[in-house]
Amino acid sequence: MKISSFFTAASALACMVSASAALAAPEPVYTILDGVIAQKQSISGCPTQKTSGLADVTFFKDDVDSSLKTFTISRAADPLNGNPGFSVNGTWVAVPSKSSYTVYLSINNEVQQPDQAIPVVSPETTLTAFLDSLNEVAKFACSIKYPNPNPNVPGEQLGDSVNILQPSILITKSVMTVKNSTGIATLSISLKGKQANTFKLDKLGQPVKKTGSQSSTITLKGNVLLGAGCDPINPGACSVATVTM
Repeated sequence: MKISSFFTAASALACMVSASAALAAPEPVYTILDGVIAQKQSISGCPTQKTSGLADVTFFKDDVDSSLKTFTISRAADPLNGNPGFSVNGTWVAVPSKSSYTVYLSINNEVQQPDQAIPVVSPETTLTAFLDSLNEVAKFACSIKYPNPNPNVPGEQLGDSVNILQPSILITKSVMTVKNSTGIATLSISLKGKQANTFKLDKLGQPVKKTGSQSSTITLKGNVLLGAGCDPINPGACSVATVTM
């Protein structure tokens, strides 16, 4: 049976579409499994809370669609120290140098709708959710200092009133540096801002609203596993096609 030119052209077009879809699929470039994480949470008026644990980090790339240049960080929970863990994602760019490469991270601050650019950002992986996790660590530490019951909130302690104010938060550091020769990486996220609380009571036994400072530091160390196609001699160059050397 003779195949018409129409069906031949349609088949060719379908192959092109399939090939483009394959090219557009994000692929892992840099991966850290079971990286050792150290986390420090400081709230004015409360003891500094330090926790440790493990975390996985993956950086994805796409040389066709820059919107697919994403990363994910997943930190395991540490319930004994009041840390619920977190999962956060965002976008990134790598800047290679002679002996190392630096990856700059930008945490997603909004949830993308299904009709927007892929991948869809989950509410659980945004900056808001990340700060909620840090707030739980702050509550744990402040409840040690202020264990008395909150008269206005049954079942809660005065220390539970701490609330990190998201609009005040400034991310002062969000970067990963990797040595070319060893693949050893150090990822650091630091932020500071304000928090509101009602740690203390007035003469009538009612909580007094106050504000104070807060800061958070997260440091992760681990070995980077390179994705397929990455040159181990110059791993920073395999990030994205648009990175300049």
